[in-house]
Amino acid sequence: MRVRRFLPLSLLVTVFGVVALPGLGAEVQEPQQDVAKAKPAQVTTVVIIGTLEQGHNTAKKYTTSELRRILLALHPAAICVEMFSNPINADGTTKEEVLRTADSPEIAIESEVAKALGIKQVAFEREDRNENWAKTKYWEHQRRANDRSNRWSEKLAASEASDTDRRIAGLLEEAAQAQHLLNVYAPAEVINSQAHDSVVRIKHSLFEVIPAIMAKYPEYDCAEDWKVLLDDWQERNRIMADNITRIAAQYPGKTIAVTTGAEHRYMLRKLLADKPGIVLKEFWEVPPQG
Repeated sequence: MRVRRFLPLSLLVTVFGVVALPGLGAEVQEPQQDVAKAKPAQVTTVVIIGTLEQGHNTAKKYTTSELRRILLALHPAAICVEMFSNPINADGTTKEEVLRTADSPEIAIESEVAKALGIKQVAFEREDRNENWAKTKYWEHQRRANDRSNRWSEKLAASEASDTDRRIAGLLEEAAQAQHLLNVYAPAEVINSQAHDSVVRIKHSLFEVIPAIMAKYPEYDCAEDWKVLLDDWQERNRIMADNITRIAAQYPGKTIAVTTGAEHRYMLRKLLADKPGIVLKEFWEVPPQG
């Protein structure tokens, strides 16, 4: 989910002068000229920073220290975090019990930077995500899709399956491997670029194609499971983008950072690209503010 930018529209103000009709005892008045110029609408610069979550612990270059440096240099007006609102205090800090138990190292970094800069963290995750997952039996569908997809892939490697099917399955494995290698060895600028986004987009595009191919092998058919997973992915990202848009409107003329799993970047950038009042930039396009 590689960059379109929103260009603010100036306000168009048309002022009409009053014209009296001749012959009715009134003088003709020239149209009044409005000397006040319309002010361009202020936009919010939104910087989406893809993180590696637990992957930061094994990354050679994009470490938690590097993430801290990036956020401090950016000096945003707020940090939008991929969290529910409950773990965040009213003053925008992360609750201590959350910091003690968090399994993703960037959570502590985000909280540390927010305190250092005196800014708030604002949650943008889908608030009913877990409830929706329970309702749709998300994890059950995911387990079945993973199990059948893995067994199908193994069958292709040792069967008379068509060459096309094997090639497509192989592309998915190669995309996943490329993403893993980028996460381990690439710097933050690459993870937050078209290069990484393209690999993830290709992988997700294959997620949409492979279920139809698997349907040719009845014992591995899991199209309904994949549909639940893909529908959830689309809807979750749409809601998160709407939440980011709402938050951005509270910081006109300023810059906000959005920290999210790098897997979400291409989708969020696509969904936010044409939102009024928002201009998207990469962190490396914004001059250091600190």
